[in-house]
Amino acid sequence: MPRKLNKIVAEYDSKVQSGELTLEEKKVLENEAEGAIEIEGETLILGGNRQVSVDILPSLHTLLNNAKITIDSELRRFARESKRRGLDAEQHKSYASTVNSLCRLINTEYGISKVNKLETIADEKLQTMAVKALKAFQEDKDG
Repeated sequence: MPRKLNKIVAEYDSKVQSGELTLEEKKVLENEAEGAIEIEGETLILGGNRQVSVDILPSLHTLLNNAKITIDSELRRFARESKRRGLDAEQHKSYASTVNSLCRLINTEYGISKVNKLETIADEKLQTMAVKALKAFQEDKDG
């Protein structure tokens, strides 16, 4: 563990044990630790001289969930505004864009769920399905 991260962990542990850790201090220390981990994770030394670059991919589930929350918030705002005084032309365009984004998000989730269903099928069943598909393709090709 790098020295900076060790220092952050030691400070966190000592404050937790003494009961002096406020919520604000906890958040600051956690953010510092995440930054130190991110810096450390950019390159790892393995077996001496070789360096391996490490990239962290964002969670697709989190991204989709955040998008849904944002779209939900916008649609609620449009609903309140339309009840209060109606929507003007610019707001109508924005509403249409938000609904379009929602449709694209739903299509994306549907595509992901289809891929996930394929990933959950047992290997043996996938092999038999592939054999059947190959036979059907060859029969269609031959005649």
